Amino acid sequence: MPPHPSNLAEELLLDGQQRLTSLTQVLKLDKPVATRDAKKRELQLHYYFDIEKALQGPDALADALKAVDEQRTQREDFGRKVVLNLSTRRCFPLSVFELDTAAWAADGFNLRDDWFGPLGKGGRHSYLIKRVLLRDLQSTNFLQGVSLLYSLERRTEDRSGKEVAGVTAKREHILEMPLSAFQKWSEPLTKGFKQVERFLRSEGFHHPKFLSYRTQLTPLAVVLTHLGERWLEQASIRTASTHSAHERVPRTVGSMCCSSVKAPVTSFGRRA
Repeated sequence: MPPHPSNLAEELLLDGQQRLTSLTQVLKLDKPVATRDAKKRELQLHYYFDIEKALQGPDALADALKAVDEQRTQREDFGRKVVLNLSTRRCFPLSVFELDTAAWAADGFNLRDDWFGPLGKGGRHSYLIKRVLLRDLQSTNFLQGVSLLYSLERRTEDRSGKEVAGVTAKREHILEMPLSAFQKWSEPLTKGFKQVERFLRSEGFHHPKFLSYRTQLTPLAVVLTHLGERWLEQASIRTASTHSAHERVPRTVGSMCCSSVKAPVTSFGRRA
């Protein structure tokens, strides 16, 4: 033992020094990483993660890592063609979907898997966009619908007499929405969107290009979710009324035809 054991290092690196050195360069330094390719040629590279791909799961992490040269570009055709340019740093605000995904992950819930499905397959989104009129539905639209239902519920249940927040789908209110609200309303809202397409088809809409205001899909889904099966009762009454009217028309036309046969009208408007 050394004469002063207190001077001993608390942690010892037994293996992986080169790997940790590379990680330190990637994560801590602003300058490019000094590395080598398979032919032992020295390179200076920057590394980036494709966030969208990385969030698809552990199997996608290797493909999510992007290496670019000192100019932060990725080139093909012997350097003549730029296929990826990261030299200009662009800052994009995160969407409410991305922010809620991060917030609810702390509670053990994966919003991205719920919407897109594990590995990007079989999620709520793919279920909804199979319907032609809902094919442009976005994750933000769905969260707005949940927010409307949640805020309506809070407003309805408030008995304090104090002024409460209105029914809202604003960004700040979506971000304040708890995970429990999503878990309660996501399934009913999914059914509500399904009913939206059924309702619009009954009104003669069969393609999104004929919808004047596509932003109204979300509030319409909320209304149908809130009504539940009651809107179908009204639809049945309207259908029955329409059928009744259709039945009266043939009888009227038939009687007119019969009377015309029995007493044909001459060219002068007098009966023969």
